[in-house]
Amino acid sequence: MLARSTEWPAHSSGEKIAAPAEKASIAHRTNFGKDRLMPLISAVAEHAVFRLSRYLHRSRAVAFTCAMLMLPVPSVPADVPLQVSSMIVELGANDLMLSNVKINSTASNPVAVQIFPTRVIAPGQEHEAVIALNDLDQPGLQISPRRFVLQQGVEQTLRFVALGAAGDQDRVYRVLVKPDAPANGPETDALVAYNLLVLVRPANPVVELEAARDSDELVLRNTGNTNALIQDGYQCLNEDQCLKLPSRRIYAGAQTRVHLPYAMAPANYLLVGPDGSRHLKFPAAGPTPRED
Repeated sequence: MLARSTEWPAHSSGEKIAAPAEKASIAHRTNFGKDRLMPLISAVAEHAVFRLSRYLHRSRAVAFTCAMLMLPVPSVPADVPLQVSSMIVELGANDLMLSNVKINSTASNPVAVQIFPTRVIAPGQEHEAVIALNDLDQPGLQISPRRFVLQQGVEQTLRFVALGAAGDQDRVYRVLVKPDAPANGPETDALVAYNLLVLVRPANPVVELEAARDSDELVLRNTGNTNALIQDGYQCLNEDQCLKLPSRRIYAGAQTRVHLPYAMAPANYLLVGPDGSRHLKFPAAGPTPRED
């Protein structure tokens, strides 16, 4: 069955003295893991020895836990060098051929940044390939600047421009934003890179979904010329038994399979594309989705 859609849109120092009941609760919790790891206690030990052994291990567990709580906890670096305003850049839709991403640094030292673009061929398909693009390539996408140095609190605009005529299908790019310490400067506290997704839509984007359901599996294939996102999925047996379903991006010509936890319950999704969004319900019997 074919489900066609062209309607789409588009994170002490003071010591506390526990009451007896609280101490018993702490001892029970901290000893739980140790009881499961006591292979030396014989199953045929006498009852009195077994009870004494449990008591001794329980006391040691409490003392060990209290000692561990006094050790310093390793700190996570607070100033991540780079922050980006968006992880997804969409071009081409509604004649939008230019888009900006803001990048700023919270590191205490200067951060050198390099941009490494790649073109994704046949995304989401078995023969998917990724091709690196150098500064001299004209891949239909211009990114500037490719290299820059960020000072603390300074914002840099990364500009994306779609070049050339729109294609028959999406052009898909992955752009690595990679920070590094300057060669003649001190090292940064941490290095975090970002892999941006850049989508250049065709002139007339159309999403066409083929849906098929076989009890506990839902198969969705995009036979249109542009990608779509399925999100906010869920299944319910009743009002009190609901489970979330995974979100997926389905590229043109690709398909995705979603395991359904409830074989006899309908599956619900929100489908999002370049021109809007709509809700779909996939019944337990039959592949044709029903709009809510």
